[in-house]
Amino acid sequence: TIIHPGRVGSEYFMTKGHFHKKSNRGEYYWGLKGEGMLILMDRNHRVWVEKMYPGSLHYIPGYIAHRIANISDKPLIFEACWPSDAGHDYDKILYEGFSARLMEIDDMPRLVPEKN
Repeated sequence: TIIHPGRVGSEYFMTKGHFHKKSNRGEYYWGLKGEGMLILMDRNHRVWVEKMYPGSLHYIPGYIAHRIANISDKPLIFEACWPSDAGHDYDKILYEGFSARLMEIDDMPRLVPEKN
């Protein structure tokens, strides 16, 4: 996958994000080029990030929503693998979103909680 650099306002370009339809299925991501953040959210809406870079490896356990943001001025390139029966549930994120957003604040990526 390639995510080009850029922002909408202060929010970085990112993937849509999803849970898995078979929610107990995990997934792996690994960085090839560029820099990004893997944004993770559990079912209790707790959000955290992991830095992605060339050579980084990330395991996303089942029951965890995930999306990736490009935080650099170069394309972020990464690969992924997951069980073929996992499926993707984009609707939960589409309608409920993540409980925090990754924004550029003072030239740094920062998680900003969504206001309810």
